[in-house]
Amino acid sequence: MHVDWDDYRYLLALADAGSMTKAAARLKTTPATVSRRLQRMAEEMGRPLFLKRRNSWQITEDGRKLYQAAKSFNDQVARLASERELKSEREYSVNLTCAGYFLEDYIIPSLPTFHKRYPNILLNFYIWDLRLSLAYGEVDIAIRHARPREGLLIGKRVGMERVGAISHKREPSQQWIGLTNEMDWAPEMEQSFQVFKRQPVYRMPGYVTIRSAMEATGYSGVLPYSCIHDHPDFAPVKAVSEMIERPLWLVYHETRRNDPILALVLSFLEETVRSTSEHLESSTI
Repeated sequence: MHVDWDDYRYLLALADAGSMTKAAARLKTTPATVSRRLQRMAEEMGRPLFLKRRNSWQITEDGRKLYQAAKSFNDQVARLASERELKSEREYSVNLTCAGYFLEDYIIPSLPTFHKRYPNILLNFYIWDLRLSLAYGEVDIAIRHARPREGLLIGKRVGMERVGAISHKREPSQQWIGLTNEMDWAPEMEQSFQVFKRQPVYRMPGYVTIRSAMEATGYSGVLPYSCIHDHPDFAPVKAVSEMIERPLWLVYHETRRNDPILALVLSFLEETVRSTSEHLESSTI
């Protein structure tokens, strides 16, 4: 049996994209070429690697084993390339956009470790500015609560955040502080409307300002658990397990898929989210 390593690129692309058209766009080729290369690969392996569904291609168990091996190898090559790049004295700049609370509660505590590990990678942060384009390179990585649907964006789910109604431990108040009107659709806002049974007395542009306003007024509010887990005065109205679960996605553009410096930052962010999430979960026990 002989399988060209280049064929594995096609397997990875279709597994990640889910459709021949999207896989072809990633590889800058045609859907017919993707189909032909994967058919040849399946014949060499003697077993199907994908099954056609109504609107997508689903990888088989045999295909998944090959995918995991190929992705592991690909990631190792990317890390080696990154390490080679970082041995030079050149500085690299990576732009990120995320919510203010995520920057404050997740990333900032990890920055000393990041700088020690990658002293010549400079990080520029923008507070959740949706006007910044991943496609045009205005920002390199976005941390979002929703899976990307638009354009050639790649999303990787790296964790989950609990969000919900929060009150003061000593003097719970039905007066509460929420997000701006256009966020009333958010599940955590809907939960807070049900809990407090009234409109918020103040509305804020983000969770960091909600937390500050709650501290100043003594009112309740809506916040992620990461904002209050070690706060002496705040506690969830419901059990932590009943708070709304919001996914955390790392999002970047397809054209940056093989960028070794971006890969290092993405890996570090995933590691940071995982360690912070584990700490938050342990604090609920």
